[in-house]
Amino acid sequence: MPPRVGFKDSANTIKSGAVLSLDGKLFVVEASTHVEKGAQGKAFYNFELTDMRSGAKKNLRVPPSEKLELVSFISLPLTEFMSLLKMTSLIMRSLISYLGISQQASSDVAAVPRR
Repeated sequence: MPPRVGFKDSANTIKSGAVLSLDGKLFVVEASTHVEKGAQGKAFYNFELTDMRSGAKKNLRVPPSEKLELVSFISLPLTEFMSLLKMTSLIMRSLISYLGISQQASSDVAAVPRR
C-alpha cells in the first residue's frame, strides 16, 4: 500500500516516530527538541531525522508555527483500523487458547532472541 502524503501539521505537534516528507524523501523523526533562544532570537524546533532509504542522518531546524508534511502508511480511517486491531488481538488469543499455549509459554517464546 503506498504511503499517503500531503497532510500538514505544525512543528510543535510532531513527535519522535513520525514520518516526514522532505524534498521527495521520507525521513523518520528520531528526536525533537524545543529550543528557546534568549531575548535576542526566536524559539525553534530541532529535529533529528533519518532517511528511510539510505539511513543518512539529517538535522532540521524550523520555527514552531511552520507546517511540515507528514506521511501516513495507513489508508484506513482510525476507527476501522482500531476495530481491525481488536479483531486481530481476539483471533490471536483464540488461537493461543485453542493450541493450549499458556500465557507464560507464549511470553517465553517471545523472549527468545532471533538470529
